[in-house]
Amino acid sequence: MRPQEFDPTIYYRIAARNLYRLYGQDALMLCDRALSKMQALGDPEGFDIWLGIHKALVETTVAEERPRGATLH
Repeated sequence: MRPQEFDPTIYYRIAARNLYRLYGQDALMLCDRALSKMQALGDPEGFDIWLGIHKALVETTVAEERPRGATLH
């Protein structure tokens, strides 16, 4: 991703949580589609935004789906 003037991570996390709340596991598939669309359109800014959301969504999904007491190694 290109350097940003501010850290957009908090916004990516908000978007990821909302997508997960609305679509559950389907949110990852929808995010993948958005990435493909941005790439097909040749939109590097849109691609970078969706890539940030995708990363936050993966982190959100792992946190939500991990059983209590489970340890990741």
